[in-house]
Amino acid sequence: MKALGFLIGLLSAMLPAVASAATVTIVCGALVAGFEVCREGAQAWAQARGQNVRVIRSTGNSIAQRLFRDLLAAQDDNVDVFEIYIDSAGALAKKLTDLGSIPGVAQAHFPAGIEAFTIDGRLVGVPWYLGVGCLLYRRDLLEKYELRTPQTWEELAISARTIQDGERAAGHREFWGYVFQGQAGGELTHNAVEWFASYAGPGVAAAGSVVLDDPINKAALTQAASWLGSITPPSALAMGATESLRFFTSGNGAFLRYYPSGLMGSEAPASLVRGQVGMADLPKGGSDGRHPLLLTGFGLGVSRYSRVPDLANDLVAWLTGPAEEKRRALSAGFSPSRPALYADPDLVVTYSWYPALRVALDAAVPGPAHVIGAKFDRASDVLSEAVHRALSHLEPPSTALDEAAATLRRMSASWGD
Repeated sequence: MKALGFLIGLLSAMLPAVASAATVTIVCGALVAGFEVCREGAQAWAQARGQNVRVIRSTGNSIAQRLFRDLLAAQDDNVDVFEIYIDSAGALAKKLTDLGSIPGVAQAHFPAGIEAFTIDGRLVGVPWYLGVGCLLYRRDLLEKYELRTPQTWEELAISARTIQDGERAAGHREFWGYVFQGQAGGELTHNAVEWFASYAGPGVAAAGSVVLDDPINKAALTQAASWLGSITPPSALAMGATESLRFFTSGNGAFLRYYPSGLMGSEAPASLVRGQVGMADLPKGGSDGRHPLLLTGFGLGVSRYSRVPDLANDLVAWLTGPAEEKRRALSAGFSPSRPALYADPDLVVTYSWYPALRVALDAAVPGPAHVIGAKFDRASDVLSEAVHRALSHLEPPSTALDEAAATLRRMSASWGD
């Protein structure tokens, strides 16, 4: 009873301090490993500042980003800080504050990240962790079949078929050459735009005009459609990031389009390919093509309707600061948005690929969302559904892109609204 009385007295003594502190609410944890590491960082900020923080888990997909849009449209003031997907910045921009006043923010992060989160001259999100699509491959199998890392899609198709045939002949009948995220949605949009970019194609939109139905894009999609059932399993049409990585780390594929974090996934205890995976740039579209480096990732934005905007800004500055980004990288493998951290000795020792990733992120460019803006969610749906039909062999790639381009042209008059 004495202990209980002491505890009640202690809590009573603390109440005035807690009551006088403000509470900042953040929604984060877009990736599976992200919630706990975000909560730890936010709580460290609260303790250092003498404030309170409430951390809400994000669902981490396009539904979450659309929920954020609805909350902001309703001028809801219950959430102060949002973890924003890079492609959603344009759709949310008008309801987010300008974070350009945070000291040194523009100079501290990768320029492409700052560009992607800058809408109509306003920095609506501070980059938090970034990435680019990459090619993961089985080093042991390339050595076994005396193959080099493919530099073009044609080389990849040939190598994938060689390894696939050899592994199946050896008894692994469910083995496939190449896996990617083929489920209709944002991941498939990224894959498609990478295919277009690898041939130096015009992309989806340029200078306000829809160019999706360009012949270069049609040729790139035709090539991708030829992989399904040949070197790519039909089941890839239902795979997102999680499913494709699981397929690869189960030892069922030679090549995987993924992100650098997949290297950590390949070393997980349950992985059957530990110590056997390498990483390279995605292939070029022929000798005249280029390695596509399409920026992806997340940032932190502050609601215009926050009741504590100064504290919310301070929390964003803390979480995207060098010490916190380093901690997140070491504890959970999140690729920092700050170039300087890619030369940090502790991180380079832990992640030997960081110097190469720094080069890729330096050269990366924002995706089409930066051009399309507020209507990108719908535009992405249109594109991914068209690509999915083509990959499923339900419609010729040329026809699928013609129809999608027509829909986007009808939408384009209101892009940015």
